[in-house]
Amino acid sequence: GRGEFTVLTNIASGDGDFLQGIAIGTFQNDELGVALSWHVADVGVQMLTVPADPSTAQWRWQRISDRSQDEALSAADMDGDGDLDLLLGTMWLRNDGTDGWQPLPIHNPPGQPDRNHLSDINNDGRLDAVVGYEAISEPGLLAWYEQPAALTAPWPVHEIATVTGPMSLDVADLDGDGDRDVVVGEHDMVGEAALYLFENREQGTSWVRHLIHRGDEHHDGAQLVDIDGDGDLDVLSIGWSHDAVLLYENRGTPCAEVTKPTATPTQGSTGTPTPTTPTHSTPTATPTRRPTSTATPLPREGVHATPESLLCDLDNSVLRNPGFASGTQNWQLRGKHAQLTTTEDALGCGPAALVTVSGEPRAQLLQSAIKLDPHTRYRLAFAAYSATGDDLALYIHRHRTPFTNYGLALPHVDLSREWQNYSFEFTTTGFEEPTNDARLRIWLKGKSAQGRYQFDNMVLTPVQDTHDDATIGGVGDEEIVNEVLTDIVELYKSDGEI
Repeated sequence: GRGEFTVLTNIASGDGDFLQGIAIGTFQNDELGVALSWHVADVGVQMLTVPADPSTAQWRWQRISDRSQDEALSAADMDGDGDLDLLLGTMWLRNDGTDGWQPLPIHNPPGQPDRNHLSDINNDGRLDAVVGYEAISEPGLLAWYEQPAALTAPWPVHEIATVTGPMSLDVADLDGDGDRDVVVGEHDMVGEAALYLFENREQGTSWVRHLIHRGDEHHDGAQLVDIDGDGDLDVLSIGWSHDAVLLYENRGTPCAEVTKPTATPTQGSTGTPTPTTPTHSTPTATPTRRPTSTATPLPREGVHATPESLLCDLDNSVLRNPGFASGTQNWQLRGKHAQLTTTEDALGCGPAALVTVSGEPRAQLLQSAIKLDPHTRYRLAFAAYSATGDDLALYIHRHRTPFTNYGLALPHVDLSREWQNYSFEFTTTGFEEPTNDARLRIWLKGKSAQGRYQFDNMVLTPVQDTHDDATIGGVGDEEIVNEVLTDIVELYKSDGEI
């Protein structure tokens, strides 16, 4: 636009003095909501619901909780049940759907939490809480709280540093080593305030402080964004004692440009993904009723570049966090000797999922609470590689018992040691009404001692149904059903759960 705005009055004024926290997301009933935290005690956390016509219709207002810490809000699926919860600081609100919001403690500190951020600091697959405490022109605690296996248990506290007024912060992987670092701006109106990068070492047990700049005061700022589009994260910030909008440009080496390959169109019903320009012997296609699939090698070994067609579908995917831009959020890994983290792709231009398997032949990468429509054709597309060349199996089925197959069952998908793009089409079966209880299950079948898999742009989208007969796991497909049952029995024997 041209920077021209219209002030609308169809939004309720709320109940507070000035806003200190805001979080936007689809919290309940498939409606976009805006959670609000005011800088005043005893008004709780409030929610605005965005109407279908936000310009003319009235925005609905409600108080969702009487409990608040009157500062920042962060939204994410903290308990892995498929909906967004709210972090208030050292307390969080569990989204129980129609049953409301349940306040749960994280820690009982002596001070007042100010800024917070949800991120998996120790790469254990669970979201931790990074918190900066209120401390105006005086030393304050910067810490992270480790999410335990039992959500109602106390969260162990880990001190990152003592910083003057750590009331501006953000979290991201700035050095491309696969873990989350922390940027903090000081709220110091007496001395020379600083902007710091705390480099995460050893899964959050050790931190190295780096000075980005000294001389600007920060308040509710220090936000990471690639403002100049060069592939690295810069810092935008504001302060309390001045009116400046501050930009700190990251002048690290930009990503190299790589020509993106053209996605290969689906051509017939193929049982095994076949590289269009193979670097090894081409698998033989099996003429069974399996989903249509293609696999396209990426430009060169070790380089991850996403085809335009898959990239464009990221926003339309029914899978949440398909490009891993939010780390491991919405994804779960099962396996006693397996670890899920995110890392930058080979070019350092964006995130990708990294699964490391150590002596665990039955690790599973999952996403649940997926919404699907019945008798609808879908395409599952993703980029992947296996460092050892080990393969995987793909299933979409009911999340809970009975584990009814919903149309996709591929007991063997051939991965290679180079990045390839995969695409599978299938028609949903096994249910008659729209459902939100589907699970995507990626079974990593490698048996090597040090298996490493990477995935990116995991996209599931509906497509025009042109191949009604190319389904899998449906009634009558005896070969596939038997293979799926065998896999389920083997998985259950390994750890007692699916």
